[in-house]
Amino acid sequence: MELKSQVITRILLAHILFSCVSLDALQAEEFHVTTAAEFQNALTRARGNGEADNIWLAAGTYKTIDNQSRFMYEAKEGENYALTIKGETGTSVDDVILDGEEPTFAFYLLDIEQENALLTIQGISTKNGFIEISSSGDVSLTENKFSHNKLYHPVYVNTSSGSINSEWQHI
Repeated sequence: MELKSQVITRILLAHILFSCVSLDALQAEEFHVTTAAEFQNALTRARGNGEADNIWLAAGTYKTIDNQSRFMYEAKEGENYALTIKGETGTSVDDVILDGEEPTFAFYLLDIEQENALLTIQGISTKNGFIEISSSGDVSLTENKFSHNKLYHPVYVNTSSGSINSEWQHI
């Protein structure tokens, strides 16, 4: 009877330990931004913090000139976690705008060896510029809008081993 009790105790402890690890893996750092500087700061912090990241953009226009450069995310080596960039809850694609202010990059994303990571951009408008993404993982671009871009392709995605899911408007 004592052996059976020990086995049950070990199984319960293993289950509790597994549950804690699983919950920890599901957590992500949350960034809620309202300015161009806060957006770039969130991208910079997310590039090597060792966890998934969700960046929520409040309604407004995020101009590259206010950031003194294009918005850029370049994952550090070993940063193999999801990155999600979305408008805050309750915003529409017309409420959150990345403005490149010229026909160059508005946003540049480079995932280094993130084969298992998912990069998601959802509910964002980009105007006067374009987005370039280079990733080894999966890329999801949904409910986005591109306008006043000088280039034929407002989005350039290069993925060596991942898949691309896209749904967007080019105006």
